[in-house]
Amino acid sequence: MNISSIQIFRVHIPFQLSFSHASRKREKTSAVIVQVFFDNGLSGYGEGTPREYVTGETYRSCAAFLLAQTPQLPGRRIAGMADFLAIRKEILSSTNASRCPSAVCALEMALLDALGKYLGLPLSRLVQPRHELQPVTYSAILPFLPLPAFEKYLQLIASLKIPHLKLKIGSPDDLIYLKTARAVLGEHVDIRADANNAWSLSEALNHLDPLLKYRLSAIEEPLKRTTPRSLRSLIEALQIPVILDESFRTRQDMESLLRAGLQPEWFILNLRLSKCGGYIQTRELALLARKYHFQIMMGCHVGETGILAAAGRHFAQNCPDLRYVEGAFGKMLLQEDVIEETLQFGSEGKTADLDSPGLGVTIKMDSLLRYSKVINTK
Repeated sequence: MNISSIQIFRVHIPFQLSFSHASRKREKTSAVIVQVFFDNGLSGYGEGTPREYVTGETYRSCAAFLLAQTPQLPGRRIAGMADFLAIRKEILSSTNASRCPSAVCALEMALLDALGKYLGLPLSRLVQPRHELQPVTYSAILPFLPLPAFEKYLQLIASLKIPHLKLKIGSPDDLIYLKTARAVLGEHVDIRADANNAWSLSEALNHLDPLLKYRLSAIEEPLKRTTPRSLRSLIEALQIPVILDESFRTRQDMESLLRAGLQPEWFILNLRLSKCGGYIQTRELALLARKYHFQIMMGCHVGETGILAAAGRHFAQNCPDLRYVEGAFGKMLLQEDVIEETLQFGSEGKTADLDSPGLGVTIKMDSLLRYSKVINTK
């Protein structure tokens, strides 16, 4: 099959509730969705979520990169993984590719989705055909909320018996909220915290020390400025792992920790498909992290639609050593999703495997168009 054209959508879907943390407040999703058309009638879909504060990438730079690819790809043949990898290599060699990971993610994902449909293989089997699929358990995540609403969501998490919870922290009331979470959920639930780069080192140590008695399992990105020296001081004082998200994106970031003499078991590296430049690059980072003995988790950007959630599910099914998995919130967060299927997790954070060809989801084009601005046309 040959690529015939590419269409780009800028997507804004309102949230069911405002999602706030120490550095941002969001009330709607902000994503770029790519649709790639083929001459045999198939089309594939991919999604990226540009976040300037994570990668330096803006929507404008993401769209510019994708628009630069649209005249290059029509006519290219894709009949197997070798064809896809050749095209991917060319995309990665394009100007600004390294600065536009979410754009690369969206375009790569659309190509893989279509190829999977063409070959009759789900994404997880297309990329890793002989890997045994793993059950996926998702974490609950709670943003800044008024205490009554916070307690309401805690009761829901308890009723669903979800084993992992991430709390957004960085307010003077963190101790009250963590104490409440532990009281409602009990001692068996794994509670970690995400500070979203809230503090200096001294502020972090002063703020986090009282929280430790409530058995935090890890702390994500507590520091405004992350350096090897500050990370060493933080971990030695707190004695819990640090999750690296904004301060980790590439192989070079991983290896710089090792060169600084930091122990890999001190860290949990947050892999996000959009942040890391797509499925293939994220898989390579996971394999390298395993080689170096870092812990890893599968993260998400708030407001991902079912397209990126499906890709994350395929990735998690193929990655046996993920400490945590985030995403699949669906209509728990979005007022409407752009897929027919329901991917959101349920009891115990569990979901069904995705085993249909490609991403395994069906796009609701009317919903996509309702919440999108089309950047270019066929």
